[in-house]
Amino acid sequence: MKLFKVFSKYPTYILIGGCVTLITILLRSLIGKLINDDTSAKYMSSIILAYVIGISLSLFAHQSITFKARDGISIAKKLQFIAIQILGMVLTLICANNLRENILDNWLPTELSKMFAFAVPAFGVSIITYLIKKYIIFERS
Repeated sequence: MKLFKVFSKYPTYILIGGCVTLITILLRSLIGKLINDDTSAKYMSSIILAYVIGISLSLFAHQSITFKARDGISIAKKLQFIAIQILGMVLTLICANNLRENILDNWLPTELSKMFAFAVPAFGVSIITYLIKKYIIFERS
């Protein structure tokens, strides 16, 4: 029963996180097309820019919808949230680049490879960060 309580907000977190992730994936693809991300550096740049936008959306959505922090959260908690997201971004960057270059580029068309190489680690990281955010950022929510 205690485990159920721990994950009681998880379905909302996944729904909100999924929507933000989908928006971020689409933004990454759009940014990639705009900057012609034909090199690893440009591809990673498109991920970073999309992630910055995604972090902002994620903070707002999780604060107001998932964890219902009506009074908001302190600047320190916002900075912790951003740090968790940046760590997630770094993990996503490393995994996405390696997944794309070492596996997916050999099996999929380039644009699909780029999309899946970003989507898979982004989703995995979102699962891990749920518990961190729940207990560190929104523990009283």
